[in-house]
Amino acid sequence: AATLNSTSFTYLVWINITDNAVNREVLGSEAVNNAREWYISTDGKQYFAKTNVGNVGNSTSVVPTGAYHHIALSYDGTNFAFYLDGVLDGSGASAQTFDTVTRTISNNANDFLGDMDEIIVFDRVLTAAEIQDIYSGVAITDTGGVFLLS
Repeated sequence: AATLNSTSFTYLVWINITDNAVNREVLGSEAVNNAREWYISTDGKQYFAKTNVGNVGNSTSVVPTGAYHHIALSYDGTNFAFYLDGVLDGSGASAQTFDTVTRTISNNANDFLGDMDEIIVFDRVLTAAEIQDIYSGVAITDTGGVFLLS
């Protein structure tokens, strides 16, 4: 089974965001220090952040509001990559460690505003081809380490 405490991970979700007047958390973990957070910022871009550090990186493109889009974040402990509708949309490097996850799925003052569907968590980094396949509705053969909410 997938663990939300993995150093390497890929998060994928279909979203229809209706408002980004404040940062809107997509997925996050609750920890006293060193928690991870994936959110849509007021500039409309995806961000990956760590408490007590700040932003680790961000996507290139704005996630449009008012329609469904598939977004993904992968991280291997050093390298991160953002995807929008199956296409690489920014990447970089930042070595980080995170505390144990005690909660995930948005639940704070900046809750996600809109709809989410098919939230998938892998405890490994997916390839760009695998992310494209999931976006396109093609089943991938390796389902080990998967946590799915739909």
